[in-house]
Amino acid sequence: MIEKRPGKWYNRNPAKKSVNYRPWYTVLVPCDFCGQHTRGRVYDGANQVVCGSCNTVLVDDVEKERPDWG
Repeated sequence: MIEKRPGKWYNRNPAKKSVNYRPWYTVLVPCDFCGQHTRGRVYDGANQVVCGSCNTVLVDDVEKERPDWG
């Protein structure tokens, strides 16, 4: 099983608060849809893990997968 981590928040554009995200996986994993490697992103206020390249949902319910997330 791939280890998941709370991680620190990242923000590639400080002018936009909505782009804050945390990585979901500790290592790069291939996206099931586009094949690009991603750590998965959990955006601020979202409850899903999405691919950093194509924004496809990788994990639908973060709180169900990791109750200690936060």
